[in-house]
Amino acid sequence: MFVTLMRPWVRSARRRAFLRQPGTVPGIPPGAVATLIFAIIVAAVAIVGTAAVSPPPQCAAAASGTAAADEQAVRQVVAELYRAMTLKDVDLMLSLFVPPDPAEGGDTAAVKAQILAELGPVVAITGDFARAKLVFGDGVAVMYLPETLTVKDPRSGTQKDMRMNAELKLMLTQSGWKIASRRTVPPDSLERQGPGPEGQEPELAEPAAETGGASAKTSVTHVAIETVRDCQGAGGSGRDPARPSAGWPVDATITVEAQSPGHAVSPYIYGSAWGQWVGNLPPDDEIADLHVRLIRFGGNNISRYNWRIDTYNDWWTKKNVVQRPGLLEFVTWARRLGAEPLIQVNAFGFAPEEAASPRMSRIMDAAAAADLVRFLNVEHGLGVRFFEIDNEPFIWHETHRDYQKQAIGYDEYLERFVAFSRAMKEVDPSIVVMGPSNCNPTYYLRSAVAGDRLAKGEWIPYMLRYCAGYEARHGLRVLDAVSFHRYPIYRSFNAKEVRAKPQDILDATRGWWDASYDSRLLDPTSEPAARAILPLFRRWIDENYPGTALALTEYNLDFDSSIEYPPNVRALWLAEVLGQLARHDVQYGVYWNLQEGGHHGLVDMAGRPAAPYYAFELYSRNLTGRMLPVKGGLARVHAFAAVHEDGTVAILVNNLDLEQGFDVEVVLSGVSSSKRVRLALEPGSVTAVTVRAEETHATVEVYDP
Repeated sequence: MFVTLMRPWVRSARRRAFLRQPGTVPGIPPGAVATLIFAIIVAAVAIVGTAAVSPPPQCAAAASGTAAADEQAVRQVVAELYRAMTLKDVDLMLSLFVPPDPAEGGDTAAVKAQILAELGPVVAITGDFARAKLVFGDGVAVMYLPETLTVKDPRSGTQKDMRMNAELKLMLTQSGWKIASRRTVPPDSLERQGPGPEGQEPELAEPAAETGGASAKTSVTHVAIETVRDCQGAGGSGRDPARPSAGWPVDATITVEAQSPGHAVSPYIYGSAWGQWVGNLPPDDEIADLHVRLIRFGGNNISRYNWRIDTYNDWWTKKNVVQRPGLLEFVTWARRLGAEPLIQVNAFGFAPEEAASPRMSRIMDAAAAADLVRFLNVEHGLGVRFFEIDNEPFIWHETHRDYQKQAIGYDEYLERFVAFSRAMKEVDPSIVVMGPSNCNPTYYLRSAVAGDRLAKGEWIPYMLRYCAGYEARHGLRVLDAVSFHRYPIYRSFNAKEVRAKPQDILDATRGWWDASYDSRLLDPTSEPAARAILPLFRRWIDENYPGTALALTEYNLDFDSSIEYPPNVRALWLAEVLGQLARHDVQYGVYWNLQEGGHHGLVDMAGRPAAPYYAFELYSRNLTGRMLPVKGGLARVHAFAAVHEDGTVAILVNNLDLEQGFDVEVVLSGVSSSKRVRLALEPGSVTAVTVRAEETHATVEVYDP
């Protein structure tokens, strides 16, 4: 709470919190001890490099006044930090921060003795200022350390930046430390290693290569949590679990109702697209860590794809390209990663007749679509479940204008859609068919054919009613999931320069859920009649064809991957969208895309993670199970919570404010005894808290892009 770092990169083995009752040091006032230990923590953090998030004070300490509460809370953290310091490091810290004259409140020997009484031995400590290897009896902690840290005093609330100046570096060097510059590495590039042979230090995994500027600031720590039950009964304060503890002001309280699970979080919202034009599959190791559960084989090229010869006619160059890796290899690869393939079906109709011939013919019809299902699920027994009837049909006259001269309207698309779906389900009734895959809000409301909307109403409600009527007449559900795309842009259509400020772009994520927010001044693709997109689609489904799933089968920040948005904005934008997809019960989500040479990929062409990679991974690993109700937050601080099958509760907190950090309290209520965790949210960060009801510690992960 009171120590906030420019986030170090941490991969810790195991850390422990040792909770002790505060003692006293003869001759030193309690407030002075608190100040002293606070100063020692600052120095310890500078050496040890762990971003400690302090638990709230225990009830007895809180009842005895602010100074005692501060001292107790400080002690709970210093016990763990101090384990990573040798005795000579303690002497150094005391000499730097303790007044030498006892009359001024300093008594080095007494303070040292008091602290050491609470601590266990350190097995070994080696390393330098940029990479410290801390060896304990039960494992290894590896930490990357900052050159600068921001100190926040819990009493005054003031902050100041401290840099490792030459004098302090000299003292550290004389104390046995080697000073080096900080390096930036991905958070998972350092692995915990077990203890080595007797008498030898454990081996330390080497860091991965530099990321070329991609954000990779993830820290992990274990934090003691307060059990409100301890504050009840005789001698307790009986305070409201939703209210901050005395002496610990917070900017907001976030309450999670742990015993009120709602809808299940669909694993398929954690999906992405394979950029099949890149000619290779992304590296298994990096993609497996993302926990991707749905991978789409689609896009403009697949609207011109002949699956029989694994060849498409490139929509941009108009040249035939043999698809390598091919469709079967793609399906096998997706399954190897634990993901389901989503196959786009060519309903545009045109495709190459032969791989060696540039000639295009209208050969992809409903019968060909049925043969595709037969090829995958009958001949090869792959059991592919998910299919989408083509891609963005209402702009075919633009993307495929060489063969589609006129725009198509509602009924022309629906005629094809129903014919294709019916033929495919005759082969395999278990498949899930999606459509219409329209791009951006304009085409949620209308087609490009004049008069469609005036005569038949808004497009998506019309399609839902049409398919509901077909099922009523024929007993067959041809539409299982209504699909759409969303690419907000923050520039003029024909310009490359982003005109919106980064903070405005993040604020505009309200357009996914807030009907009062109008983003037309920022985003020329927005529509006043299509605000709050996710609730709007949910209402359309409930009113016109209940039971239909919702699928966002392409989305990213801008449809042009060459546009440069700040990497941290891309990461935070993705985190917020994933949280909203889970909250609004979206069943399928496909981030565009896994890998490419522009700015859209989760990994680049060399397989290196981009900034959004870490936000995606944090959500896909934590926000699973069943959604839990969340109350509280701030205008730019949004929380999402879910309970896993094993009872673990995960809370994801997005701070979309790029300049302001916040102190928040997360209260887990509705369990046998409510618990609370205090968090210091960095500006522009994503924090994950996981805790089990019966445990006394929470795991806190912070991504600060």
